[in-house]
Amino acid sequence: MIEEQALVIAVEKGAVVVQTQRASTCGSCATKQGCGTSALAKGMGKGYTELRVVSDLDVNVGDTVILAIDESSLLKGAVFVYLLPLIAMILGGITGDYCANLFALNSEWLSIVFGVAGLVGSLLLIRLNPYAHRFQQQIQPRMVCRKY
Repeated sequence: MIEEQALVIAVEKGAVVVQTQRASTCGSCATKQGCGTSALAKGMGKGYTELRVVSDLDVNVGDTVILAIDESSLLKGAVFVYLLPLIAMILGGITGDYCANLFALNSEWLSIVFGVAGLVGSLLLIRLNPYAHRFQQQIQPRMVCRKY
């Protein structure tokens, strides 16, 4: 489980709104002055994130709580969302090149068209996946306890 501390900022019926501090390791890095990531982190604006978390724990505004996400579900989701479109785009490009050689067409343009079609098709597949709702529930943070 990946755990993070959060501050309760609002209590709703069946849920709470929590605020987590955005963590960055840039402060301990020796090259933070010349680093693009450090500049990007500074430009992100507010240093916190607000989340609405379903919970049945008895908490009050101002309490510190522990949120948890199952790391295997998070890893599976990252692979599904990032790797599938990349593989589909590469396979689309290879298919376009093969079809172009088969029909004696311009392989560069056909590879681009098939690659983009593979990318768009995979993004639609991810969006319309019937298991997406169940998976989305698995990666929702859960409030595991109240910190005293």
